[in-house]
Amino acid sequence: MAKKSSVSLGSTNKLIQIAVALFFISLGILEITAYNSGASEFARSFSKAFGGKNDIMSIIIAVLELASGIIILGSIFVPVQQKLLFIATFAIGIFWLIKIVMSYFLNNFFEPNFFVWLNIISIDLLVLASVWMVNRENN
Repeated sequence: MAKKSSVSLGSTNKLIQIAVALFFISLGILEITAYNSGASEFARSFSKAFGGKNDIMSIIIAVLELASGIIILGSIFVPVQQKLLFIATFAIGIFWLIKIVMSYFLNNFFEPNFFVWLNIISIDLLVLASVWMVNRENN
């Protein structure tokens, strides 16, 4: 007879939810604070000098990541409307999917080689799958 696991699936899902939330909170904070760093300002100035735009989308996505992470984490400890949690996880999932397509298929396809590319994309696919799990678990 199969031995019953001491950790329930519900507690595993909560651990994944906490990990996803902490990941997006820290990612959002890192991207917001790095946006005003000297290196980022130099890169934006350099880009503008050659006709590029000031990349406001990166700050918007960083705020979305931070807000989604806070909503996902908060939903574990306080009652949050299911619709708000759905919107947070759906929005971050869509942006993460766009990031994957733009980063790994439209640019740098199989770069620098297939196995390195596969390893790097698998990390982002794990994040996307975790966001999807949190979305499906709570809706």
